[in-house]
Amino acid sequence: MEKAKHVLDYTSIKEIKPGEIVIQTFPDDPTDTYFSIAFRTMKECGNGPNLVGKFEQDILTSCIFSFLSLESSINRLFYETFVRSDKSKIQIKKEIPQSIISYLRQSWQRLSVRDKFILLPPLSSEYEYDTKSVPFNLFSEFVTFRNLLVHPKMLTIANTVKVTTSDETSFGGELMNQSLDNSLNKTKFNLTNFATSFNKLTVNDAEKAFEIAYRMRMELAMNVNMGLIPILRSDFSENTKMKFGEGIADTIKLQFGPLPSQNGDVKS
Repeated sequence: MEKAKHVLDYTSIKEIKPGEIVIQTFPDDPTDTYFSIAFRTMKECGNGPNLVGKFEQDILTSCIFSFLSLESSINRLFYETFVRSDKSKIQIKKEIPQSIISYLRQSWQRLSVRDKFILLPPLSSEYEYDTKSVPFNLFSEFVTFRNLLVHPKMLTIANTVKVTTSDETSFGGELMNQSLDNSLNKTKFNLTNFATSFNKLTVNDAEKAFEIAYRMRMELAMNVNMGLIPILRSDFSENTKMKFGEGIADTIKLQFGPLPSQNGDVKS
């Protein structure tokens, strides 16, 4: 049996001849799928100020998948830096101590997503996130918000109802007031104003989560590796050809000020 020729990178494609057997390796990367699901479900929520019930699943899905796209994107950078073996592998700067390199390689799976975004980019670039500025300070609140969604605490809701109908098993009437006992939840989102309970989730939370994911990923792409540009899959959106700051950004309501100026084309 003829031995397969391993395709190392895109430059090696020029050397391939018809009839040859090749093996091409690439990462199984779900980042853009997660990002596209977040976008689609956010758009399906509509534009109402307080959409729950019918749309609460879409709101919750969009928020969580926005976060998953962030986690996946930083894991992709780890892959490109530590796992990839071809000529396209990202090179770690020579001045980085071996002890730091070894620590990241061995501890990656145990690190928080927040720590991954802090520690990894400076290994191969001159860029590091400013943890006290946009977008990282927004991202820090997003981490807490995501934890509230996936590790929910039970709260007490009290409805004040003017009863108009009743029988032995139930009653109905006019809802006069609804209060939420949030005394066990001391979380505050001073920058993002995310909802602090599931009962208060709105489409605005999904929009803010998506925008933060977009901002964080754009910072990573522009300053560390262009291959990490956020893209909407063509089967999720008609926006398949975009410029930085256009396309995706034009379809969302910017909650946290204008985006940094960017130049370049995004491939569909």
